[in-house]
This record gives sequence, structure tokens and C-alpha cells, in this order.
Amino acid sequence: MISYLPIHSNYIERLASKRTGKLSEYHLSANGRERFADATKRIYSEMDSEWSGRWTVIVIPPMRAADRNELRDELTWRGFGELATGVFAHPEVDVRALRRQLRSSGLLAKVIIFDANLDDEQASQKLAALGWDLEKLSTRYQRFVKRFERVRQSLGRHGHPDPSGSFIVRTLLIHEYRRLHLRDLLPPSRLPRDNWPGTQAAALCRDIYSEVFAASEIHLSEVAS
Repeated sequence: MISYLPIHSNYIERLASKRTGKLSEYHLSANGRERFADATKRIYSEMDSEWSGRWTVIVIPPMRAADRNELRDELTWRGFGELATGVFAHPEVDVRALRRQLRSSGLLAKVIIFDANLDDEQASQKLAALGWDLEKLSTRYQRFVKRFERVRQSLGRHGHPDPSGSFIVRTLLIHEYRRLHLRDLLPPSRLPRDNWPGTQAAALCRDIYSEVFAASEIHLSEVAS
């Protein structure tokens, strides 16, 4: 399985190094392994269809612009939508796990976290509209479907590519899909009900991935041996 470690200005915290003579060995740090596992789960797992209606709201207190921008990038990567300047929301996040992560993550430890439950359905819909540009996301999903539908058709006409080609298809597929999906963490009940292209994109991604997975694993085994 392939996942991707997002690059931030503080990406170096995701790596640990060990020097042996003139050579340096790099591997994921504990922080990097946690982020890698989180990204893998979010990319490859399906979101639960049931949602309690609970929101996690984060407020960024006054701080330097550079620190605020870094926090904005971090929260956006974690799937939060920005409701207003310095105010972010996320549906159904694990607050206890989030607090545990924040205690050891520098700037994130400074934010203020609220656990909110909106009984008003209209208020919940407005919150989603404030934090997520669903129209733009829909357009990007449609582009993804149009692009990779041609890949699926090619696989159907010409058969499976060789291991190297399968690995390339698999890598590009997940690279493009994760850029959308990691920004689309809204529960299904908060998404447009009529032909949401994200559903089609997810099904297409699964189909192509299953087609090239076995051959791409052969390539990985060959280059890693």
C-alpha cells in the first residue's frame, strides 16, 4: 500500500536520521509514523455513513502571522474547514486523540478547542457551506473522473500494464485522489445529495487501484530486493 506524507514547512519533524561513517540513513520519526498512518487511514478508508451531528471547533488565538499561517495549513491538512479568520471546524473528530496530539506538536498546543453539538439542521448546513467550497471541490472531482476514466478504459482495451507501468498508474492515481479526498472529510449527510462526483471518484479510484495493485507489488518487490 502506498500513501503520501504531506510536506509542510516543518516537514523535517517527520524524519529522523542516523549517520554511519559518511552515510546518512533517514526514516520516519514517531511523529512522522503517526501522520503517515493517519493519512493512510483517511485515504483508503470509507467514511462512516452515520454522523452524530457533533462538531469540533478550533479557535486560533492572536499570534505571529507566520505561526498562524502554519497552523492554518496544519488544520486544513487535518480536514478542518475555515469558518472565519482563525476559526476552524471539523465533523466528528476524535477530540481526545486530537488533544493528545496537540500537546506534543508545538503551535497546535496553543489553540482553543470546543466540542459543539448543533441541534439546528440549518445551522449545520450553513457551517458546512462556510468551511468548505463544495462547488470547487465538485469541479475538481469531475476533472479527476474525466482524466482517470480514460485510464480505466485503456486498461479494459489493452489489458494490464507491466509491473513498472502498473506502479506508475497506482502512484499517480493515489497522488491525485488524495489531494481531493484529504480536503473532503464531510459526512455524507452534509454533502449534496444529487450525484455528488466524489462518490463516483471514490468508486473509480477503487476500481483502477484493484486492477493494478498486484502487478505494482511485483515492481515494488523487484526494486526493493
